[in-house]
Amino acid sequence: MHIGKYLKKKREEMGYSQERLGELVEVSERTIRRIENNSNPKVNNTFEKICNILNIPLSDDKNIKKLNFNKDVDYLKPSEMLSKLELENSQALYFELDNKLMDAYRLAQEGNYEDALDIYLAFSVILPKEYIYIACANMYYMLDEYSIAIEYSEKALAINENSYEGLIIKGISLGKLEDYDSLIDVLHKALEVNKTDEVYYNIGVAYHMTEKLDEAISYYDKCIEINPYFERAHLNIGVCYFAKINLEKSLYHFNTAIKLNPNMYKAHARLGGYYRFISEDDKAVKYFKRCLDLDKSNKQALFGISMSLIALGKISEAIIYFGRLFKLYLKDYVDINKAFGESYAIVDIGYKKTNIITYEYYRDYIILSIEGKSYKVNLSTRSDSFIFIGALPISDDTGTILYPTLGKIFKNKEEFNDTIEQIKSSVQLMQYFDKPIHINFEKEINVNIVERKKDVFMEIIFANKYRIIGITDIKGEGFKTFIKLFKKYGQFRVHLEFEREVFIIDALKNINLNLI
Repeated sequence: MHIGKYLKKKREEMGYSQERLGELVEVSERTIRRIENNSNPKVNNTFEKICNILNIPLSDDKNIKKLNFNKDVDYLKPSEMLSKLELENSQALYFELDNKLMDAYRLAQEGNYEDALDIYLAFSVILPKEYIYIACANMYYMLDEYSIAIEYSEKALAINENSYEGLIIKGISLGKLEDYDSLIDVLHKALEVNKTDEVYYNIGVAYHMTEKLDEAISYYDKCIEINPYFERAHLNIGVCYFAKINLEKSLYHFNTAIKLNPNMYKAHARLGGYYRFISEDDKAVKYFKRCLDLDKSNKQALFGISMSLIALGKISEAIIYFGRLFKLYLKDYVDINKAFGESYAIVDIGYKKTNIITYEYYRDYIILSIEGKSYKVNLSTRSDSFIFIGALPISDDTGTILYPTLGKIFKNKEEFNDTIEQIKSSVQLMQYFDKPIHINFEKEINVNIVERKKDVFMEIIFANKYRIIGITDIKGEGFKTFIKLFKKYGQFRVHLEFEREVFIIDALKNINLNLI
């Protein structure tokens, strides 16, 4: 296996650029590029850090050669394959075949599985040997042609019924086709050949997928007996115990998975779900956020954090996460073919309580009903609005000063107009100029600002009727400047902008600012 290309594939799956991965590992982008171009990079601290961030187990050196066989099937190097073929001692023939196999190997390493397959198929005609059939099966597997991969693995097994590689490729292909009963049979045969942690793990997965939890637990246990550092087995056995409401054991295995791999986002999501189930929502939010830091589109974490924030009374922040959830997974929650205004309900069953949230679907938004109040969730996918906290210069006859400002820059006109209309309907306004609109606001403004590790959450409430909410991309110097200037002037502005259209509220009276 080309280890560097495998690392590249995992990096891209997790959404990291080479530059970003370098930042996390504390090396240059060039170093990451060099490692990814190396078929067998040196195992050092940098390599181990990369594997840790990319959720690749490295309990020993062998794991480098067998990285997640259930997803990426290895194949022999040309010289190794030729030795397996038991060819007659013809030097010229050997080198000619070696060159062709080298071409196929190179093409496969580059991800050009179709062209590699063409070469292996040609070999299968003239040299119908076990390892040629396995190579063909491997290429079909990588091309998502699982039925054909099974056919060629069976050709290999017809030659050698104890071919471990043939059994593995056949088994994981059956798994991809969701034929779990057949998968179990095949992997049991693989166990007779080689009792590895991966085979026990995958049998556990098969039983797990068929909801045979006790059998799944048994095989996950055997996997862990062989390899106590197999974090995926710890995670899955925790899921099984959670389904059986064995909360103590599920908690142990979730924590163990995270201890073994702190960047295992699925384990953070599961641990968040555990704490939400027992109504410890503060802890749940913490783990859901850790998951979303690693996998920003994780469905379980987005749903879980939304429900936990509601339980904590942080409705406005919950609406933001509900928006992200519905935008990404709308079809899982509504039937978009039904008429507008169709009503739905989410029934969330916990250990001690059950929560019910109703909602109505409209083309561009969803109306959530929570504790008797309605909240609008915008479904626009064009772009999210940008929140900023900082200061803007104000100039008059006396000169220019920096003034504390909370702002929202809108990416679409509809949302900008809707926000202004909602504010106008909530308060009494006096317009002094055409552009920008300057307003003295007589009634109370409640502003909640939550300083967090990486960002700032902001909520502005007008006359207890209308809210502007959002989260900054990052927490920068603008936040510090805002706090400094607000302490100096005791005032701030609300700045709403779409392209060149500006709506400014000079909040000169009755400001209630809460820094949390």
